[in-house]
Amino acid sequence: MDSDGCRPKARSWTDSRRSSRPTLGVAHGVSAANGTVALHLAFAALGIGPGDEVIVPTLTYVASVNAITYTGAKPVSWTLIPLAGTSTPA
Repeated sequence: MDSDGCRPKARSWTDSRRSSRPTLGVAHGVSAANGTVALHLAFAALGIGPGDEVIVPTLTYVASVNAITYTGAKPVSWTLIPLAGTSTPA
């Protein structure tokens, strides 16, 4: 952090990504503003899009469903019943 404790030492997001690559052991990195954007990028990288269905737990945060919808895929709600060891479509 800078001396004021409010800003990262890296001058830009690009510097931050470059400096974190060796630590993470990866050649490339992408920054995302939030979890919804990160999920959307991941789904797009996987080629998920129109005509695809993505299973999501019935009890989930709206960001996962939004990210699926942004790609044009259809979220499919699924209920998990841990004590019974079963699952069913919601």
